[in-house]
Amino acid sequence: MPKVIIIIAIIGVLIFSYKSNYFNFPITEVEIISNGTKHDTSNFNKLIANLQDKDLLSLDITGIQKLIITNEWIKDAEINKSFPSKLQIKIIQHKPYAIFNSLILTEDGSIIKSSSEIANLPIIIDNTNNAFISLNILRLSEKYLNKIGLGISKIEVFNSLIKIETSANILISDRKNLEVNLVRLIDSYEGLKKLFKKDIKHIDMRYSNGFAIK
Repeated sequence: MPKVIIIIAIIGVLIFSYKSNYFNFPITEVEIISNGTKHDTSNFNKLIANLQDKDLLSLDITGIQKLIITNEWIKDAEINKSFPSKLQIKIIQHKPYAIFNSLILTEDGSIIKSSSEIANLPIIIDNTNNAFISLNILRLSEKYLNKIGLGISKIEVFNSLIKIETSANILISDRKNLEVNLVRLIDSYEGLKKLFKKDIKHIDMRYSNGFAIK
């Protein structure tokens, strides 16, 4: 018998076996791994219920993944088949970074229109409504202010001005020179505290030759 006929015969047997459920792998376990729980867990419970007893071999992983990431809190999903009967779903959730104009701004710059209240996030009020620029302003401010032990509670962004409320005081800077001003501040901050011998409540950094301090 020619090899081609033998191969065709084998393929036919495999197809018949599959159609006859000889190679059926019903799902009996769905494992959910997640780095957070802010997504709607009720939808996942429904998904798990729908996946029970489905054939693991023929399961459409891409379709399930697309369904999962429709949730605004979910950044990505990794799905793995573990034969003979287990499906593992790893949920990668967005990490909230700040409250941006009453919405949630994530670490990668995504905006979540969730009503969930998240404590201890810095607040950004951006009058220009540019999330990308505000995210960079927050990151830049944290980079320098953390060096002198100042946490950020609130940032107000205007067309030409930045107002930063820290754990100790209020800082004012023009937008154009924000990084330059922050560098000047961290170089001078300890000296300013010793000079004034009291808590500094307000520092205006818009003066190239010094600071206006209250």
